[in-house]
Amino acid sequence: MGVKEDVIELKKKLSGLQEDPEKFRAAIAALLLVVGMLVIKIPLTARINAKQTALREAQHLAEVADQVMVLRDQAALVEERLRAPGGLSDWGVYIEGLVNDSGADLSRQEGGNVDGIYSFKKISIGLTITGTYREIWAFIDAVESGPRLARLENIDLSVSEGTLTLRCMLLGLCDPSMGGDGPMDDEMEGEPDA
Repeated sequence: MGVKEDVIELKKKLSGLQEDPEKFRAAIAALLLVVGMLVIKIPLTARINAKQTALREAQHLAEVADQVMVLRDQAALVEERLRAPGGLSDWGVYIEGLVNDSGADLSRQEGGNVDGIYSFKKISIGLTITGTYREIWAFIDAVESGPRLARLENIDLSVSEGTLTLRCMLLGLCDPSMGGDGPMDDEMEGEPDA
């Protein structure tokens, strides 16, 4: 069969559809449905999928932006707390102030060291503090939440005759560009001034 015969057969089928109007309408509707699928649905589905992918990427970027904002806030807080004088006597005065504010007694302050760590100064000071539970807790809270970046390690608590004794190592971090006086003054060793 050639092309000429195919065209003649197609004409016969179309003429048969034209004689039955319901079949003709159904054929036209089916043809429009197929054309609609090809012309409208496939490109529209592709555009919808592309927009959904872009939306997922935008949501991911928004989550990352939120995380970056939180990290910037934390960095600003840390930077603010790093802006403290870096000398041991400066830290000694700071510690005495925290102890006095808490109502506890500073029995001993010893072994101050200043080490360079990355681009910061690391301060290490051994402390022995006595007081009531509330006074010791107030001191610990003041160190952990105070204006300087510091924490307590190697904590040892003991009770003797109703008095709580805290032995610990205070670790602080500061920016070396903030200066400081270097070694701890002699007056900072042993008993504090009253």
